[in-house]
Amino acid sequence: MLDQIQLQGIHYHISDSTKEYIHEKLSKFDYLHDLIVDGKIRVLKENSGFKVEIDLHLKQNKAVHYETEDHLLYPAIETAIHKLKKILSNKHMKAVDHKDRKHSGHHAGLNDPPQTDEEDS
Repeated sequence: MLDQIQLQGIHYHISDSTKEYIHEKLSKFDYLHDLIVDGKIRVLKENSGFKVEIDLHLKQNKAVHYETEDHLLYPAIETAIHKLKKILSNKHMKAVDHKDRKHSGHHAGLNDPPQTDEEDS
């Protein structure tokens, strides 16, 4: 996933340690890499602190945009990547659910009985 995402600093030089921190955070959810076509993470230095913007292009012509601001750089990065993980996990789960339903030939409806784990007893 890291190869598909470009890092860019605006009014700020992204240090090697900051790049390493971002890569470390992104590597924790490599299992979601199959959703991402490409993307960009921008770190902007502003008068009030830092802004982190994330733009990702996903498969099936979908896109994700998220931005956050903080007085400190690393909390801004942490917040942005945490939110990104939630967004991508949600999209991943929807894709898996849709794929499972498509292959099962059954679409769960409101009148379907709830599934239980009674077979394990």
